[in-house]
Amino acid sequence: MTRMSSEFREKLEAIAEFSKRYLEKTGRTPILVGGQALDVYMLGERATQEIDMLAREDRAAGVLEEMGFTRVDRYFVRRTESSGIYFELLCEQEINNDSEATERVLEIDIDGTGDKVFRIIAPEDLVLDRLSACKHRKSFDDGLWAEVLLRNGLSGRYGDFDIGYIRRKASDPRYDVLANFEEIVARTGETIQTDGPDTASGGASGDRGEST
Repeated sequence: MTRMSSEFREKLEAIAEFSKRYLEKTGRTPILVGGQALDVYMLGERATQEIDMLAREDRAAGVLEEMGFTRVDRYFVRRTESSGIYFELLCEQEINNDSEATERVLEIDIDGTGDKVFRIIAPEDLVLDRLSACKHRKSFDDGLWAEVLLRNGLSGRYGDFDIGYIRRKASDPRYDVLANFEEIVARTGETIQTDGPDTASGGASGDRGEST
């Protein structure tokens, strides 16, 4: 990954360190979801403060404390020069309550060396997550971010991007967002035809792999 601020990089390195330590202790890999996952795909443009991880709290809490984090309400906090890093543990569960989504996670390698890596919800599943929040929780902003992700994905920013998967899942009762999805596709169609892959390079991409 390139073109990131020092504050954003510090967060990513904390996620990678947590992931490595958690794997060493549990043999399992946590997964980044939520707003910070969106930040990764937007290269830190949104500056989300909290980091939402799918991990067992009873095992992850000790890992974060070893890393210098202190529990404050539902967060684990470590102060930095600029502000702070906030982890929230969402327990170990399927992404979007969907085992297929969990199987599609990506691995992000911060430096390309294999030393600082973490797993993250796939962009297609993050689109579905944002669409669901827009429709079922009436979160207008999430609908806008779903559209941004979709535009970026279709322009080639995230590498292979499976719009057929999104369409199939959008009609699943667990999501029920097909109309929302098709509305965005119709609205962005002209842009997708004129914006080639060269217009949005440098985004987040990685290898797909199952969570362990």
